[in-house]
Amino acid sequence: MLLKLQELNLRKKDFFLGKIILLYGENQDLIRDSNEQIILKFKDEKKIEKNIFEEDVIKNPENIINYYLNGSLFDENKNILIIKNCSDKIIETLNKIKNNLKDNTVIINSEVLLKNSKLRQFAEYDKVAMCIPCYQENKFEIKKFLNQDRKSTRLNSSHT
Repeated sequence: MLLKLQELNLRKKDFFLGKIILLYGENQDLIRDSNEQIILKFKDEKKIEKNIFEEDVIKNPENIINYYLNGSLFDENKNILIIKNCSDKIIETLNKIKNNLKDNTVIINSEVLLKNSKLRQFAEYDKVAMCIPCYQENKFEIKKFLNQDRKSTRLNSSHT
């Protein structure tokens, strides 16, 4: 699923449960802000945020994934796992874990990805994944989104 960055605010936290979210693009500050935005949606649940790098996952995929996603038996709060500096190398691991996410959320951070990138294809088309490109928005795109948001707000308020 391809999601626009502006839609991030409009989505409720349940939308992100059990999902793999790919944030990619040239704007790394925007990616960091988006990570925080997603994490803030779960602040009431006291989810545990863990940051690791792709190279750690590739070196020891079974232990890393078991530890971060399964956690302790006594830990009732599920986790938010952020994997940084990712590339197509992580696809095999994502395919292994995608059906066992339960109430966990995995956020994948990457630089610019080409359209034919395996990681980007996975995030755009797999049912448990979503893809959010993080590029500088131009004024036209921002204006278009604000107009759409205003129209949908008017429609929702007229139905109540």
